[in-house]
Amino acid sequence: MNRIIQSMFACLFAVCAASGALAQLGGGKGGPSESAPAVGASPSTKVACTVTGVNTSAFTFDCQGATKSWTCNVYSTTVFALGSAGATFYDLKVGTNVNVAFHKVGTLFAADNVSLQT
Repeated sequence: MNRIIQSMFACLFAVCAASGALAQLGGGKGGPSESAPAVGASPSTKVACTVTGVNTSAFTFDCQGATKSWTCNVYSTTVFALGSAGATFYDLKVGTNVNVAFHKVGTLFAADNVSLQT
C-alpha cells in the first residue's frame, strides 16, 4: 500500500517537475485535494467496468472491464454521476457497475468522469 502511494507521488512529482509547475491543491470537503495532472496526458478513454475495490485513503478505485483491470485515481476535478443526479467518490461500492472516462498520465489512470449504473 505504501509503495503504491509512494509511486503515485513520485510520478506526480515527476510530471510537475517536468512542467515547471506544482500541482494545485484545492482541498475539497473530505475529498481528494489534488487537481488531475495534465502534462503529457493522453486523450480520454471510456470503459464500462465493475468496481472491485475502493481505497478511501488514496482516493483510488479498482475497476474490472471485460478484458482489463485498472486502478483509477480520483482528483478534485473528477465528476461523479448517478443517472441524472450527482454522486461522490464515497458512493462507489464493490460490485457497482460504472462507466469511466479517464486519461493516462505516465502509468497513472486519472478518472475524469465516473457514471455509476443502477
